[in-house]
Amino acid sequence: MFHPYAHFDVSRGVDRKELVAQDIDCNGFAYGLGATVDERGRTKGGALGFWGTASFFDAYGPASSKNGLQYSHGYVGMKGQQVGGTLLNRFMGWHPTSYLGRYGVDDRPNDIERTSGTRVTHLDAGIALPAGFSAWAGWWMLSDGGVTFVNFQTLNQLNLPYGYSTAQVAAQRRLGTSLAQEIDTELAWQFGDHVNVFGDLAYVAPGSFYTLPIDRVAGTSLGSKTPVPAWALYTGARVDF
Repeated sequence: MFHPYAHFDVSRGVDRKELVAQDIDCNGFAYGLGATVDERGRTKGGALGFWGTASFFDAYGPASSKNGLQYSHGYVGMKGQQVGGTLLNRFMGWHPTSYLGRYGVDDRPNDIERTSGTRVTHLDAGIALPAGFSAWAGWWMLSDGGVTFVNFQTLNQLNLPYGYSTAQVAAQRRLGTSLAQEIDTELAWQFGDHVNVFGDLAYVAPGSFYTLPIDRVAGTSLGSKTPVPAWALYTGARVDF
């Protein structure tokens, strides 16, 4: 079975701010395309064959003026799906767009639980073998979708409103840079119709986004000039009734 798809999404609106600052629009778009293939067939010993996915997604992120103030959130969604594999999705909860939350627009490009415009390229493939054995691998490459027009050489000359700091503006250096790459692998063995034993390895290589340290006031992902890759190794069993 082969299933291609494509989508195009637009958001419009305004996020009102203090009179001393400037309103932030929610005008942006996101688009994606991809395909899935699944050639697994049912046999007496279980499913056998190949399956895989290839996809690309791009969402416009936050944009800031020369004065250091944000003027756009880019594309704003309704939360939707997360992105990445075991680490970026399951443990860190990344969302590839800002979204409308309980307290307004949730737009946090510099937090560990990131919610902001992101460009994502994704590939994964698996094969089911006889005797219930299967292997799978997935890869994600992510880049920030934001942009800034600030001249960082004159950062200290900005006349920012009360409540806004140069540390927050300095964090805009990260916008538009590479976020990370994640690779996940899984080996599994299904015996019978109800029990599946698996072992997984996940690895994330930080991009240049995280080689630019920021102040804590700008977000929770502080960064480092020498960021350390993250990894996870785990095993378990799934039981279906």
